[in-house]
Amino acid sequence: MKLLTRTLIYFLLISIPTFVLGSFAFYFFLKYAMIQQVDESLKTDKQEIIDFVNNNKNDVSELYKAISCTYFLVPDSVYEPRKEVFSFISEYDSLDMDYKPFRQLKTSIQIKTDQYQLVMRESLVDSDSLVYSILIFAVVLLAMLTIGIALLNWFISKRIWNPFYQLLTIISTFKPGKSILTEIKSNNIQEFGSLNIAIGKMINRINTDFNRQKKFIDNIAHELQTPLAIANSQLELFMQDSSLNEKTANMIDELDKTLLKMKNMNKSLLLLSRIQNEQFNESKIVELDDIIKEYLNIHQDQIQMLNITINISSLKVISVYMNEALSNILIGNLLSNALKHNLPDGYVRITSTINTMTIENSGQELNMDTEELFSPYVSRSNNSDSLGMGLSIIKEICNYYNFNVEYSLKQNIHKIQITFN
Repeated sequence: MKLLTRTLIYFLLISIPTFVLGSFAFYFFLKYAMIQQVDESLKTDKQEIIDFVNNNKNDVSELYKAISCTYFLVPDSVYEPRKEVFSFISEYDSLDMDYKPFRQLKTSIQIKTDQYQLVMRESLVDSDSLVYSILIFAVVLLAMLTIGIALLNWFISKRIWNPFYQLLTIISTFKPGKSILTEIKSNNIQEFGSLNIAIGKMINRINTDFNRQKKFIDNIAHELQTPLAIANSQLELFMQDSSLNEKTANMIDELDKTLLKMKNMNKSLLLLSRIQNEQFNESKIVELDDIIKEYLNIHQDQIQMLNITINISSLKVISVYMNEALSNILIGNLLSNALKHNLPDGYVRITSTINTMTIENSGQELNMDTEELFSPYVSRSNNSDSLGMGLSIIKEICNYYNFNVEYSLKQNIHKIQITFN
């Protein structure tokens, strides 16, 4: 989830409950204020009625102009002073054929020597309508204010965090030895300016170390080739000496195998380094099924010597955009691995779809954890000639092109499946 989205969610999680609770609180406060106003109006009307009666006025129209409620007097046989009692009641309205809410005030008054119960009622219909109108207006206003603040917060946050996202894009697309940090606008924010400087220094250090490491590996690989070639040629000349005894010849043969292993390891290390350093830039559409058929045709003698059955089923055209040399290395290592670690009279089964390729082979059970299988220098067999680099090179090539490679072992059947993007 993006930072701005999470910030907006937190804002809404706080503002929406606050908005809802605030709306309820505003409604009850407004309702309470209206009721208090009606109660004060009834008290005022009560005083107007008492003054009217005590002054012996006869023009009732003047009283109805001064008050807003309906009232009636009920004689009390016994003088019992009562407190003012407010209550809510409903009365049936024959015109609207519905019950209407009223606020009622009951109290006792004394007119001359007689005691009366005064009952006053004022309609709450207009008050409720006013409360609901004000409430709707307030709710709409608060909703618009909440949405406006959320959008404003999102817009401001996006502008403020824009340098951060620029730095994030630069870091995500960074390639050692190829990328440099371009200057970004920090919007006069000190933290982003400091972050830009720190990341710039880090990228420069990474590029410097990368170039040093690349140069060192290239130099080592190149310098090792010459002495290895000289040692190998000297051994070949030495082996042609007719005066050698059997023991010395065997020792020279072992040295020759060791030198060959060193040459292959040097090539594999150099290849791994070049893949990791992304030095295979030239790519084109290659058809892996043709490479598989060509490899099997070239190594037909080896296959017959090992008496391995090759089963090709559903081998469809696999067109992949990648470096041609790496495609040959990928297929070569996969099939070489399947043949080298097979059993006598074993088999290799090759299947494919439009975007997957699966190679299965019979073989011995692993003596290691399958998670370590793609690590360098780890061999899945006891073969002393195996460098343990084949699967690690396969893994590096797949990582380079974002291919997914999976290994599984079931009942001594080794299975490697590659899914192409």
